[in-house]
Amino acid sequence: GSRGQKGDRGVAGYKGVQGPLGSRGQKGDRGVAGYKGVQGPLGSRGQKGERGVDGAKGVQGPPGSRGPKGANEYVTHLFMSPTWLASNAQFFETPTKETHRLVFGTGTTLNGRLFKATILPRGALTDSSVYTVNVKFWKILLTDDSDLFMTLCDGSHCVGFGYWDHVKIQASQFSSSSSTCSYSDSYTQYPNGNYELWDLRFELSPSHTLGNTWNAALDKGMSQTYTNVLKPSSGLWITTCRNGVHETYDLRFVEVTVLKMA
Repeated sequence: GSRGQKGDRGVAGYKGVQGPLGSRGQKGDRGVAGYKGVQGPLGSRGQKGERGVDGAKGVQGPPGSRGPKGANEYVTHLFMSPTWLASNAQFFETPTKETHRLVFGTGTTLNGRLFKATILPRGALTDSSVYTVNVKFWKILLTDDSDLFMTLCDGSHCVGFGYWDHVKIQASQFSSSSSTCSYSDSYTQYPNGNYELWDLRFELSPSHTLGNTWNAALDKGMSQTYTNVLKPSSGLWITTCRNGVHETYDLRFVEVTVLKMA
């Protein structure tokens, strides 16, 4: 007979529940590390090469030119204004003191001193060094006959210059203990000078056979060498002197610079 129809597929059964995991097996032992091999012997060191021969020393060149001589050494600078002089100078005659001038009227002593002012005290300089002392001195002539002397002094002597009658210059040197100035009878005609602003230079050289000798140059170069010995170690002063008792003077300032020469 004919084949019967295929029956329906049955429904799948439910999935069973998973059973518990089995226990994990034990970890195996780690193998023992092998022994470190022994280091072989070092190889022998090669021999050091020979040092090359030094080259011949070059010829020394000529010496260089000598450097310039050192500069002169500044020692001190003083600007002696009328106010400064009024406070610091020693006066032998009493002037009329104003801000911009000192006026000396007629005096009582022929060739008498007017004032003295300290530049440097005792011990500030040495007698073995060379010094230049520059002095600028500004005065106004109040009469036609106003002859005035400006000098540089130590503890024993004074040396310097004076103008006479507007045309003559006379050297002056005397004891610093004297109350009056003295001067040489000889003089130099100097008609073209500046009679109001003096520019004096005193130079000291210890090499002189008599000791320290001062040379002074005035304005355009007139110079005088003095026989009196100034010793800078004793201190330095400036002092001024009048000539005639009838003369009058108007002093504006004194400027002093001291240099130690190289």
